[in-house]
Amino acid sequence: MAHEEGGARATTWDATAQPPFPQVPGVEIDHRMVHARGLRFHVALAGPADAEPLVLLHGWPQHWYEWRKVLPELAQRRRCVLPDLRGLGWSDAPAQGYLKQDLADDVLAVLDTLCVDTTDLIAHDRGGSDPTSRRTASSATGDAWPDYD
Repeated sequence: MAHEEGGARATTWDATAQPPFPQVPGVEIDHRMVHARGLRFHVALAGPADAEPLVLLHGWPQHWYEWRKVLPELAQRRRCVLPDLRGLGWSDAPAQGYLKQDLADDVLAVLDTLCVDTTDLIAHDRGGSDPTSRRTASSATGDAWPDYD
């Protein structure tokens, strides 16, 4: 089934095409494949559809399931958006494009496809210094963020 969101295309996951996703007890998860920047990204969505969004970025070499221990509590009051970064989880793995700026642009494009205009962000590992958070915060506040490269 396809969903039209902001003129972009997001599709629900065809469970017959791949082994089933791991489950998170007590949490209903909507798995989608989002097409952005010429790639296909897997995104897990949990929590009330009308709640404030919260993006959870995993570290390397993990995927959305990294957040399984905190997801039950967060999804009670937030719309959790858990994308698999390029090359990880169920997202496409191109031969190049793994610079932090590429990953940040991917996340922003996925959020645009899902019509997420503003969000809070939780990340860990290298994702904690990901340019997505700096770029979003910098554009909103005008502050300069240190570069942790």
